[in-house]
Amino acid sequence: MSLPGNDNLKAKVATNARDIDQRIESLKASLRSAFRSVKWANKKSQQRNKKYHDRRAKHREFEVGDFVYLYQPARKPGLSAKFFRP
Repeated sequence: MSLPGNDNLKAKVATNARDIDQRIESLKASLRSAFRSVKWANKKSQQRNKKYHDRRAKHREFEVGDFVYLYQPARKPGLSAKFFRP
């Protein structure tokens, strides 16, 4: 087994301005494609998460003046108030 030498590891950069422009355009196209792919995957994930959440969610409507129960658990003795969510 032979290991690559330093000459094989160097990046091959074109010195021609036309090649550089072509490479930049190719990179831009690749980034646009990747962005579209990530955007699509993110949207699908959000839809899936919403579907899972909505399975157990109950729709409730309140009017002004309605009495509602406000859940405020007491902090247990010995626990730090820093991490208590009021």
